[in-house]
Amino acid sequence: MTRIESDTVQIQKPGKEVYAFLSNLNNHQMIMPEQVTDWKSEEDTCEYTIIGTGAVHLKVKVRRENHLVSLEPNGRIPFPFEVFWHISPHHAHCEVKVEIHADLNPILRMMAMNPLKSFINQQVHNLQKRLDG
Repeated sequence: MTRIESDTVQIQKPGKEVYAFLSNLNNHQMIMPEQVTDWKSEEDTCEYTIIGTGAVHLKVKVRRENHLVSLEPNGRIPFPFEVFWHISPHHAHCEVKVEIHADLNPILRMMAMNPLKSFINQQVHNLQKRLDG
């Protein structure tokens, strides 16, 4: 299993607020990189296209209040994966990072590792800007 981890960012909001934002997939459109188009979502599901890559369909798998939102593919996928939004609450702020766990063969791993890391780094930094702004 390949594990891809984003930067950890500090957000000057309580973990409760960050969790509330992340647990509703409608909000994820606001933190997506520019290469994401054709966004559709509900609270528990989302689908979008990454230009040059293809369509992504996700659904919430696990919500652990104020600590974790886990997403999994919703429908047919080229390889199994899961996305984890980790929230580490502190007093007046929290730390957030994203992890992708994917079952990638060695060739796909070499091709996908850097673009996926860049994609989740953009998301976590966009989250920080959005909530701290």
